[in-house]
Amino acid sequence: MAVTSFTRGVVDVKGKLQEIKRYSPDVVFLIGTAEVCAAFIHEAMNNGMDTVWFSIVSFVDVDELNKKIAGSKAVVYATDVFPPVSDTTYPAVREHLDLMKQYYPEMPPGQVSFEGYLNARVLVEALQNAGETFKEQNLISILENISEMNVGIGEPVTCSQTDRQGLERVFFIKVDNDKVVSVQK
Repeated sequence: MAVTSFTRGVVDVKGKLQEIKRYSPDVVFLIGTAEVCAAFIHEAMNNGMDTVWFSIVSFVDVDELNKKIAGSKAVVYATDVFPPVSDTTYPAVREHLDLMKQYYPEMPPGQVSFEGYLNARVLVEALQNAGETFKEQNLISILENISEMNVGIGEPVTCSQTDRQGLERVFFIKVDNDKVVSVQK
């Protein structure tokens, strides 16, 4: 196993690629912005690493990464706590797409806008549940009392004073032929 890091915001990844390439990896895990991850993937593909799989975490805007590696033969997997916006089997995805079409027809929906939509749903519902008792000072307490909130992605949101994770499920996503798709249900 090899580990290397890069300076935040630096897109010149050639040296880091050479460090990793020495180990002939099967999989490379990337944590960074879409710009840096895309630069690394392009550099890897141009340096004979076309059989390597790349794995990214939800920190990366997978839609932006997809645009930046369009046409590439790279195999890229991502993890996220919600389904891809392309998976309309989930009610929240359909609602988000409808709202985007209605209010922002010129903006393509994506993972980041979907995440924002889900975050807003959680906040609004928590505030509605708080009712007249809401004060800015007790916002954290209100959010820590979310229990089994259905946001339409097949898993309820639950928080407490000792667990602020909200969602436990991890969705596996693949960038496949310039599309962002679910790997499993």
